[in-house]
Amino acid sequence: MQCPSCGAEVSDPLAAFCPRCAAPLTEGTEATARLDIPQEADTGTSKLDVEDVVEAAPEEDGAEPLPPRLAALRERLEETGWLDALGAAGLAFLVLLVVGGVLVLAAKLNYPQLGGGADVLSAFNASVMAGLGALGVPIVIDGLAVSALPLGALAIVGAGIVWAVRTSLGDRRFPTVKAAVFTGARVGVGFGILCLFFALVFRFRGQHPVSSDAGMSLVTGAFWGTLFGALGTIRVMEPLRSALRRVTSGFEAKDRRFYDGAASGVVMLVVAGVLGAGATLLWVIVVLAKGAPGAHFGAGDAFAYLVYLAAFLPNIVVGIVSLSLGAPIDVGAKISVGGEMIGPMREYSLAAWGKGDPPSYLWLLILIPLIACGIGGLYARRKTDDPKAMVPVLLTASGVFAVTITLLGAFGPLRMAGVLKGSGYALIAPDAPMVFILAFLISGVVGFLGWELAGRSRVLADRFPPVL
Repeated sequence: MQCPSCGAEVSDPLAAFCPRCAAPLTEGTEATARLDIPQEADTGTSKLDVEDVVEAAPEEDGAEPLPPRLAALRERLEETGWLDALGAAGLAFLVLLVVGGVLVLAAKLNYPQLGGGADVLSAFNASVMAGLGALGVPIVIDGLAVSALPLGALAIVGAGIVWAVRTSLGDRRFPTVKAAVFTGARVGVGFGILCLFFALVFRFRGQHPVSSDAGMSLVTGAFWGTLFGALGTIRVMEPLRSALRRVTSGFEAKDRRFYDGAASGVVMLVVAGVLGAGATLLWVIVVLAKGAPGAHFGAGDAFAYLVYLAAFLPNIVVGIVSLSLGAPIDVGAKISVGGEMIGPMREYSLAAWGKGDPPSYLWLLILIPLIACGIGGLYARRKTDDPKAMVPVLLTASGVFAVTITLLGAFGPLRMAGVLKGSGYALIAPDAPMVFILAFLISGVVGFLGWELAGRSRVLADRFPPVL
């Protein structure tokens, strides 16, 4: 058989195409490249491909799915509340870094030569140490530990922790106050661990190292983080004012006398604080009027002083109130030389001002406890229905006033101590025992006078009613 196209001989009688030119040998034969596929197979394959693509697609936010173990850990942290607590701790630590950065900026503006030529990492190290110092963590400078607790800066950090907890928890509700406090404790644990980590990593190394005390960073961070974290979780449940009112109402129902006494003690503290702040402001005005800052005082110095005032104003007020009570403030140093401690500790008080007599205008400070405790006694008498309850009411008021002033004075001093035993220390702090004794006695006596004055004025008002 021959091919009709090319004339080649084809030996296979059943062949349909020419082996040379591939032309059809018989009519009705078509060469095609199309492969017919059954419709069912085509449809089934399409469905399978679509399902596989859907299952393998990434999450909506573009992130890859977590491994099974990490997903299980995350789910466990969410169930126990640790995930929200750790998020709140991280946000709270950012607030701490901001406070530390503002303190470093104020110091730089006040002393432009400070940290000359430092890079960004050095500035961040300083911010970390200043923020930890706002919590009361000692800063170790070449073997010398310096610690101070700026109560104003601590209050700002505490407000930041409360805000961080509210922001992280959102609308989450707790079944009981105990559960809320436990969540706040978790925030404190995370906050303390972050303080420890940053204290260990971010420091100045070299011939004269500067660092934050790592152990105290963990303990102090966990303490303040737990305290303010618990306040933040309670704030998520209800406003702090209503929570305080609910707690005090239960205390009032148990014993009204002690409740009235505690309220009177708070009035004494508030009035003394306001008068102390007024005395501080007056002192600043007098210093500025005398031109003490000097001719080189600029906007940067003004900003720095405002930051210092905001950070240490409560400490200054406590010192002024302590002086007004007659308690001494110890200022001085003890340095170890040849195995002996030398260096005097001077006492500044209304009785002695270092080695000399105090300025005469300082005696005006005695008006602070007289006015504050007198108003507290007046308030106690007006608030108490039973005149026979004077003793427990005034004793409670004096106790609240004296204990609070003493604790604030003990928390807020400036201390410098050698890390090695016997290397010396310096101190600026009120004498805590004398503060407690004098505050208790003066508040009791002046509060009694205010009580009696309120009672007599009530009797006179009843006997001689107003004409109009």
